[in-house]
Amino acid sequence: MSRLTTALFVFLIFASALKAQTDKTPKPADYTPTEVQSLRLQLAQVKAKDALAAYQVAQQNYQQALAALSAEGERTKKENGWPSTLQLNYNDLTFTEPPPTPAPVPPTQPPASTAPIQNPPSK
Repeated sequence: MSRLTTALFVFLIFASALKAQTDKTPKPADYTPTEVQSLRLQLAQVKAKDALAAYQVAQQNYQQALAALSAEGERTKKENGWPSTLQLNYNDLTFTEPPPTPAPVPPTQPPASTAPIQNPPSK
């Protein structure tokens, strides 16, 4: 019975210490902007969202323009009877042969023996 009493006593001390510590926890500070500040923040947020939408539209337009440029390059190669492997440089609008493909690297041979080296027998 004394072990149970001791355990209960230790538990009560621990619980009261924990309760006392949580009571001392300060309340979080109130960081609420004023009404004018809140309105300015909302306006900046709307502008940022509008800029993001404009960026996404511009990005889509850019991708479409690149696709049109690539298609026009393919058309030019076909009209001139050039090889389909030619590459169009989008910056200066020139056509060049692609670089040669590198030769494959042969696989390396494993060592002749993978067995651990043993000491020679003692005489």
